[in-house]
Amino acid sequence: MSRFLHRLGGTAARHPWRTLAAGLALTLTVLGLALTVGGTTQDDYDVPGIASREGQQLLAEHLPASAHAFARVVVHDPDGGTPDPAVLDDLSARLSGMDHVAAVAPPTLSADGDTAIVMVSYGEPVTHPDLMGNLTPLEDAVAPTRDAGYQVELGGDLPDSAAAPINGQGELIGVTAALVVLVLTFGSVVAAGLPVAIALAGLGVGGGGVLLLAAAMDVSNLAPTVATMVGLGVGIDYALLMVSRHVEYLRRGLTPVEAAARASATAGRSIVVAAATVLVSLLGLRLAGLPTYDSFGFATAISVLAVMLAALTLVPVLCRFAGYRLLPRRERRARKLAAAADTDAHAVVTETGMPSASPPRDPHRALGRPRRPPAAPVGHRRRADRADAGGAGAGHAHLAAGPGWPVHPAHHPARLRPDGAGVRRGRQRPDGRRRGPREGSRR
Repeated sequence: MSRFLHRLGGTAARHPWRTLAAGLALTLTVLGLALTVGGTTQDDYDVPGIASREGQQLLAEHLPASAHAFARVVVHDPDGGTPDPAVLDDLSARLSGMDHVAAVAPPTLSADGDTAIVMVSYGEPVTHPDLMGNLTPLEDAVAPTRDAGYQVELGGDLPDSAAAPINGQGELIGVTAALVVLVLTFGSVVAAGLPVAIALAGLGVGGGGVLLLAAAMDVSNLAPTVATMVGLGVGIDYALLMVSRHVEYLRRGLTPVEAAARASATAGRSIVVAAATVLVSLLGLRLAGLPTYDSFGFATAISVLAVMLAALTLVPVLCRFAGYRLLPRRERRARKLAAAADTDAHAVVTETGMPSASPPRDPHRALGRPRRPPAAPVGHRRRADRADAGGAGAGHAHLAAGPGWPVHPAHHPARLRPDGAGVRRGRQRPDGRRRGPREGSRR
């Protein structure tokens, strides 16, 4: 699996535009099918095989008005008087004219006489598409009564189904909180926004898949919400794991393409195992024997599968486009300083021995680390002392180091031949002749 994922991530990073085109084509295909042949969500509260279902069916056969959804209309006179019977009759007539209404009971007055209750019985369950969460007919029917100066309140199955609509504010707050945490973790806005973008892209495909599922079976109205919440959470986790491993390989000095390939081979394997575990758990909801739970499991499984594919294919592409901008600004600046210092260090190794006017900038200071120039081996220091004293090797090219320059052992004067090329340690006499293997290992 690791070899396949390495090849997948490397191919996606080497050919980013082709990968994006394939992903866009897949997304448009799924959404197009969802809009043309996709179904609509609908709740189903029936649980087959239980005693209450048999009682419900028996009640529907003999008393249809008492077997399904109902609504309660409460009319109150703010002045404390008795509601006008003509107003109540008009209200009952308007309620009886609504669709799917089986019966409207006569108004019932309270003990003090200032409040009347009108019961409305429907001939369909509350999960019917025309009734579930639809308060418009009821609101239109009671509007004239309110205009007459009465206080009207609604209750029962139908009003309760539309009491708390889900408008996505919770998901928006969650995404914002995730962005803040990721910015504090990575220190880069690009690295923080990438996991969220991957999760949202996967949810787009997953949403189309849920609509296609609704064309084949009853899907609860809450199933897309549950699928969105779970898909958003695992999608951010999967992409975050990939990005973290990619940044780790960038810090080791790998190119963005090779870092993407290795991140796919390592973190991608963990993502596949984690997604498979979640899918098995979700499909286990079928063991409950409840149709609503079945729709929850299938819809959420589609979202998890979509965000997993998005993480494995789109993260390498976006990491390739982002390049080293995934690193914090301080580390990017240090990389530039290190590259400049390396260039300057090669430039000041001259044969004339003239010191440079100013030392190169120290990358260690840019990183906030103490400068610790590597010390040359003892034998090298002794030969360097002899060279400085005018002995053999005095004509060697040397490093024109200024104050505070870190001297790498490879650039030490004792390691350079008169022609400026480096020699292996202990392989040359001070007089210029090469030593043998045994002689070179002596001190």
